[in-house]
Amino acid sequence: MKSKILSAIVICFIFSGSLGAIHVNSDNEVGNILDAAEGLFKAMKDRSYNKIWDSITAQSRATIIEDVIRALEKSGKESVDNQQIAADFNNCETLCKAYWNSYLEHFSPVTVLEQSKWDIGVIKRDKTEIIVTYKRSERPAVIKMYKEDGTWKVGLTETFWSRK
Repeated sequence: MKSKILSAIVICFIFSGSLGAIHVNSDNEVGNILDAAEGLFKAMKDRSYNKIWDSITAQSRATIIEDVIRALEKSGKESVDNQQIAADFNNCETLCKAYWNSYLEHFSPVTVLEQSKWDIGVIKRDKTEIIVTYKRSERPAVIKMYKEDGTWKVGLTETFWSRK
């Protein structure tokens, strides 16, 4: 009988230690997610275009490249390919600077950073959402976050672009 009670106590300690580790990891993961999103908006505020590019998902980068190609074709520029545009954005050259300057003329990262309340949604293995409520808004924005290669990235176009 004593051995069964002792075993039960040991099992409780093991599980309580494991649950504590899960809780710590969960808190750590929430911190990683929030840091990644905040890092994007701080990079926007600082106009650190390389950091912006590194903070968004591969899908967002691909969508932006496609949008830039379409805009160039509409303006009558000679044909460019995805690699040329990707290289421009990766090295933050002319198109990159023009794109982000234009984007930031219409979007205020300060509003998100300093005038909004942030809440974390349900965290799944490789995706989650951050609910951002601007103090004067009736409805929150839901920022989609994705884990890519072990790092949380902001789904910029997945969040803010309307479906085409």
